[in-house]
Parts: sequence; structure tokens; C-alpha cells
Amino acid sequence: MSQSFKPNDRDLSLEFTLLWQTGSAPIRTQVSEIKARYFRVTDEQTTAYRLRIAPSFGRESSSVTFAPLQVSDRTLTQYSVEAALGFEKHRGSNPRLSAYYGAEIVFSTEYNELDASNTLDGLNFTDGAHLNSSVSGGFGFGAAALAGIDFYPTERLFIGAEMSLLMGYRHLGYQQTAITNQGLTTNVEQNLGTQIGLEISNRNGIRLGFLF
Repeated sequence: MSQSFKPNDRDLSLEFTLLWQTGSAPIRTQVSEIKARYFRVTDEQTTAYRLRIAPSFGRESSSVTFAPLQVSDRTLTQYSVEAALGFEKHRGSNPRLSAYYGAEIVFSTEYNELDASNTLDGLNFTDGAHLNSSVSGGFGFGAAALAGIDFYPTERLFIGAEMSLLMGYRHLGYQQTAITNQGLTTNVEQNLGTQIGLEISNRNGIRLGFLF
């Protein structure tokens, strides 16, 4: 069998990690990350240089009922972006299967905001009060070791899975809270601090990619 299913020298690939929502909510498909790779192939080995971007955005409006006629209307807004640069070393002689290991440098940023009526703390009802709490300035960076596998069911098309171990630093951002009660507004700002540690990710979802 030939090696025609796998990348050739100077091939490019574009892939998407797809998530399928399950449970009681309506079934939907979500693209959780996009990755591009550039392959260099020699007689000895295959190396891929990669750029990965994982954006996320959501806005949800809901109402919380504490008791009859005690309702708090809320809007939660969240977004985050993770970007990474790295490389992969591919191994294996199977014409359809390519296992790899590698590393990447990861950068991230995030923001979230809660806007709620008739509450001072988000947990209890206060008639006419208003709460707005946002967290901004959050960011992170780190280095990750990774391993994965690509399977080529046909030429120029592959599916795969990947895991990574990230050693990272994360600044949790600044929380700004505005509480309005009886016409008076109180503003509070808090530094949420930092975190340093290891994080294991199995990149939930199916990677679907194409070679060019």
C-alpha cells in the first residue's frame, strides 16, 4: 500500500474540533477550535508546524423566581480566546494512521459580565435593586506537551484526537461590581489574583481536517 493518504512535503491542513451537545437541551453542533498545519516531509520524519485558535462567545438571558412576584432578570455575557503556536513530530508506517507528539506555546484572554435586576448579591431578592458585575483583564500563558493521532479514511481527509499537558500562569483579572439600591450606587473593584499549575486537556470533540 502507498503512503498517499498521509501529507506530502509542503502540504497544508485545516481542521475543526466539533462538539455535539447532548442532554435535555436541543442538539446542536459547535466548533470549539480551528487549527492550521504546515507539513515538512523527509525520508527520516514528518514535522508539522501548527497554529491553533479556540474562540468562545456566549450571551444568555434568564429569569430567577425567588417567590411569587419576586423575579430577577439576568443577562450573562462571556467570551474567551485561546491561541497557540507549536510543532508536531509524526511517527508510524501505517498508510492511514499517523501518531504524533509535540509542544506548543499558549496564550489566552477572557471576559465575563453578569447584569441582574432586583438583587444586590445575585442570590437574594431586593425589590428595585440592580447588580452589574464584570471580570476583565484576565489572561494566561504557558507551554504544553501534546500527543495525538490522525486517521485518514480517504485521501486528503482525516479525523483525530489529541491530549495535552499544560504548565501555565493565569491572571484571573479584575472584578468590577456596581450595586444600585434606592437610587444610590456603590462601586467595588477587586484583584482576583493569579494561578500557576498543571492542566490536563483531552480536547473533547472530534477533529475533522482536510489536506491542501
